[in-house]
Amino acid sequence: MKKLTLLFLASLVVLLTACPNKGDDKTPEDIAKENLSVTWKVVTLPSSSPVGSFGEEFKQITMTFTINGTYSLSKPASVPFSAAPANKASGVWKFSTDLNQIILDEGTTEAKILNKETLSATNFIFHFQGKAPAKYTTDAVITYSMIP
Repeated sequence: MKKLTLLFLASLVVLLTACPNKGDDKTPEDIAKENLSVTWKVVTLPSSSPVGSFGEEFKQITMTFTINGTYSLSKPASVPFSAAPANKASGVWKFSTDLNQIILDEGTTEAKILNKETLSATNFIFHFQGKAPAKYTTDAVITYSMIP
């Protein structure tokens, strides 16, 4: 009986230590970083966005985020940085503490905050304070919808 008890205890120890937790230990920030870290292209500028009537040049915008906190922006010359998702062609990014904002180039004159509305592996919708081109001379809230 004593041997059986020892065998049982030894088996229990082996089972508890040999099988690592195979659950998903990703934090919400890890998941958000994974979702964001692709190349995004503009699909639509919702009609509520003041740049929505400016045509196809906005659909040529792409933005790539990397998991290590860098980004790059490609845009036609006709789209000013003030109406684009970033104020320069490349830089660094991070999430706000609550994961609701993507902060580009924090602490610099080129800083811009993208307010996340939707972020998944297949859809990224955000808005930011910018200036719409041509007829808009004051600040406007600009919304982008992007897909990978």
